[in-house]
Amino acid sequence: MEEALAGRFGPHPVWPAFHDAVNRFHIDHEYFRQMIEGVASDLEPRHFETFEQLYGYCYQVASVVGLTTIHIFGFESPAALPLAEKCGVAFQLTNILRDIREDVERGRIYLPAEDLRRFGSRRRICGRDS
Repeated sequence: MEEALAGRFGPHPVWPAFHDAVNRFHIDHEYFRQMIEGVASDLEPRHFETFEQLYGYCYQVASVVGLTTIHIFGFESPAALPLAEKCGVAFQLTNILRDIREDVERGRIYLPAEDLRRFGSRRRICGRDS
C-alpha cells in the first residue's frame, strides 16, 4: 500500500485506481495505515483495559472508513470530520454489543476490563474471575 500511495504500482491492477482515488479525493494516507493496523490487531484475541483503548480500536476499524468515505462523497464543513469519527465509533460500539456472546466464545472481550470490574460483570461475561 505504501508503494501505491507513493505512485509506485507494481503488477497489481488495483493500485493505480487506488492511487488515483486517494489523490483525487484528497484522502489522508494515515486513514489507510490506521485501518490496516486495526484490522491486523483482530488476528489475535482482543482485550481492552480502558475505554480509551477501545475508542482507539473503534477509530481504526470504523471511523477511518467513515472519514475516507466522506472525502469521496464530498463535504463542505470541517465539522464533518469529527462527526464522521464519532459516527464510526458509535457504529463499532453497536456492533460490539450485538456480538458479545460470539466474541467471548472466540476469546475476544471488547468491553473495557475496568468497566466490567466496576459493574461486577467480568465473571458473568468471561465465565471466570479475571
